[in-house]
Amino acid sequence: MKKLTDLPLAVEFFFKEPKYDAKILIWKKSDQETICSRLKTLIKFYDTFSGKWSEQGIEQASLELIAKENLANGSTLWPMRVALSGREASPGPFAIAGILGKEETVKRLKTALDLLCEK
Repeated sequence: MKKLTDLPLAVEFFFKEPKYDAKILIWKKSDQETICSRLKTLIKFYDTFSGKWSEQGIEQASLELIAKENLANGSTLWPMRVALSGREASPGPFAIAGILGKEETVKRLKTALDLLCEK
């Protein structure tokens, strides 16, 4: 953001579901199959998540999941960021998820899965 007038566009994804090309969900060091698998893992994890739904709570639990499942950060967090914001450049995925809430986060992840994988 360079000017105050850029603010509405910069934050609109917090207020309405973003529209984007499915191709930007794919992390540069990954492929469609891997990203589809990561989105499914995230959906299952967040759908059953019972911890504190805050930026810090989501981040800690997510990073523990990534380590436990031996997943790469980029191929897991990049599609999450894009699914939640519809953008390649945005606030971090945990900050966005904390603001959107659990229900909207899971909904947007499912939309991304449908857009990229369920054809």
